[in-house]
Amino acid sequence: MSKVGLALGGGGAKGSYQIGVLKALSEYGLLDQVKIVSGTSIGALNATLVMGKMPYEHMVDFWKSMTNSTIYSSLVRYKDDRLGFFDQTIMYKQLIKQQDIAYVKESPIEGYVVLSKTSSQRMITQLNKKIVESKIVHLNKIKDPYKYVLASASVPIIFGPTKIGEDLFVDGGLVDNLPVEILIKKGCDIVFTVGLRPDYSFDTFKDNSIIIDFSPPQKIGKTILTMLNFNPKYIEDRIKMGYTYTKQVLDSLIEINVISENLEFDLSKKGVYRL
Repeated sequence: MSKVGLALGGGGAKGSYQIGVLKALSEYGLLDQVKIVSGTSIGALNATLVMGKMPYEHMVDFWKSMTNSTIYSSLVRYKDDRLGFFDQTIMYKQLIKQQDIAYVKESPIEGYVVLSKTSSQRMITQLNKKIVESKIVHLNKIKDPYKYVLASASVPIIFGPTKIGEDLFVDGGLVDNLPVEILIKKGCDIVFTVGLRPDYSFDTFKDNSIIIDFSPPQKIGKTILTMLNFNPKYIEDRIKMGYTYTKQVLDSLIEINVISENLEFDLSKKGVYRL
């Protein structure tokens, strides 16, 4: 029997695209097959929604609660020795409000998030990919999984590092922006990938699994500011984009019998699939 994993990549506000993908997977009956989910940054946050089996409508409500005026309401630069412009704990509070931590800790779906451990709050240290250390956290087995989700989404400079115990963490995207390898190591022979840019390569894994990539076929937005803009209209547009594209990919895979009409996978057809 196949083991299905789901990898959700980082990209800030562009992450609403993933909600559209999840809606389509659910309608096709494939989201229920996911046994393990991995996420980085905003993908880590969306991974907890999958783990908690949050209904699509509630996912949309959660995303619409994260407006620009909410996320960027508190300028905290240099307060409490924190080198970041805004208070990211607002996102944590919104997550707690929408879904109890117990839904994640007790989930039948295994969840993993990627963080970047840094040695100091200095700006140059936050941004240096060569000196941050990758850390993978198993969300089901820790006291407060949302703290580590927050840490994985701690965009350098904008939010600054998140401190957990004596350790400092910044955005997991510095070390692994779309965590597929953990799913392969955990024995997934089917992997759904949802990055937030169109240029991911999966050559390392294509001989081991069926990788179905639902990442957007073109860039979402033209500048880095796109990932910081939580405008509700953009959120809705990206959800629709993810939903439409995922349906197109799934229909094409059913047509070539990678996925059968009764939602079984032909494991002899290993490789990477996208439009």
